[in-house]
Amino acid sequence: MAIDINYNTYNYKEVNVGKYSTTRHFELVYHSGENDIFSEKIKITNDRGFAKSNPDYWVTEKNDRKWNKQTLSGLFKTDISNIYHGDTKRGKTLLIFEFLKDEHELNLYYVENHTRKDLDQVLNFIFKD
Repeated sequence: MAIDINYNTYNYKEVNVGKYSTTRHFELVYHSGENDIFSEKIKITNDRGFAKSNPDYWVTEKNDRKWNKQTLSGLFKTDISNIYHGDTKRGKTLLIFEFLKDEHELNLYYVENHTRKDLDQVLNFIFKD
């Protein structure tokens, strides 16, 4: 059964490339849609093995001048190269991260009202051959 999939795309570019060994900082270049759901700056850090969920990375937003203490989501590998998934809003919104250009640029797909159980259908919809 086909599901209705609507999503917003956010494109980020890495700043200060190579400055930190386990953290990468990204700034928003553009986004589709009318609402600014994410901040203009995000950081992606390597997992340090403290969470039972065992993601590959963690994503954190910067609001005003400080990084949020709470992470936005963990990022988990998918079967597609350089594509990771996470969720927010207590699992009710899917986040798909596509790393581009040697991982110095990324697209964030914000897929509201879809959960991890819809992951394969969402990936097939966004990344059609």
